[in-house]
Amino acid sequence: NVSHSLSARDGKAFDFGAEDSQTELRAAVDLPLNRRSQRNGFRQSLINYQVARRSLMELEDNIKFSARQDLRQLSLDRVQYDISVISAALASERVYSTQLELSLGLATVTARDFLEAQRDYRANLSSVANGRLGYIVNRAKLAFDLELMLLDDDGLWPELNQEQYQPESNGVFPSNAGPTYGELPRGVWPSTKIKRMQGVRPPG
Repeated sequence: NVSHSLSARDGKAFDFGAEDSQTELRAAVDLPLNRRSQRNGFRQSLINYQVARRSLMELEDNIKFSARQDLRQLSLDRVQYDISVISAALASERVYSTQLELSLGLATVTARDFLEAQRDYRANLSSVANGRLGYIVNRAKLAFDLELMLLDDDGLWPELNQEQYQPESNGVFPSNAGPTYGELPRGVWPSTKIKRMQGVRPPG
């Protein structure tokens, strides 16, 4: 900015001389001589933006990774569930065949073999139950990670009992096969949770 002023001693603006007048010239210059604080603030803003942007990208990657892991785990659960069902069926056949051979008095079969067959059968039944429950838990985890889990007024997940959230079952199941998890022996006092297993309907 530049300003100019002219003053005369006798008050006559158009009748002045060099000795009777005074001239002033003012100049104000605003140059960016020192903008360090502004540069530092702008640089910090850029750094904060990049940090927030990378944090958002990391969050998106973690969500995608969790969803993919859940889907892989569900695929693995389906395969393992079918394997556990087949293993339980084979273990049941082993118990039946071992009991039959023991009743016939074959020398190659002992009571220890029958007890081992029963132990393996119980272990395989536990694998079937754990696989079924694990599949449901992992489906719930997938819905939770995708923010699709909506609870009802009682705090429960309504989709928990839907068939599509259960592992696929084998449609071929003999009608005379008995309870799904076997029969409870007499003379024992099972818990309420064990008794509920008697009411589980056969697959298919």
